[in-house]
Amino acid sequence: MPFLDADNAIQVIRGATKHYTLTITNDDGTVYDLTGARVLLTVKKNREAEAPTIQKDSAAGVAQVEITAPRTGVAVVKFAPGDTQTLDIGVYPFDVWVLKGSDRLPVIPRSTFEVLEALTRIPL
Repeated sequence: MPFLDADNAIQVIRGATKHYTLTITNDDGTVYDLTGARVLLTVKKNREAEAPTIQKDSAAGVAQVEITAPRTGVAVVKFAPGDTQTLDIGVYPFDVWVLKGSDRLPVIPRSTFEVLEALTRIPL
């Protein structure tokens, strides 16, 4: 399931708008049909944290995660400036799940979400 790079890592410049496209496939490489599915991305301060630092959920609307082509397994995760504006520079754990019917599928196991420093800090 190609996402960003071989390690599924995300890099975002603090305070920037960024969209990432997910193409979700089955283990055998065939497309996973996202019709009726929910895509959930969670970033936490550290793996022991109970509350998410950022959570993007297709059930919350297209401003967070938009399933753009459900039959071909494509969804776009959207980060707004406010998502990272106040975060410390550093690396955070994240994962992505697909929820469909009784299925709970971890499509990106824990990986890294890195917030990079921006030279310019633009107020929200």
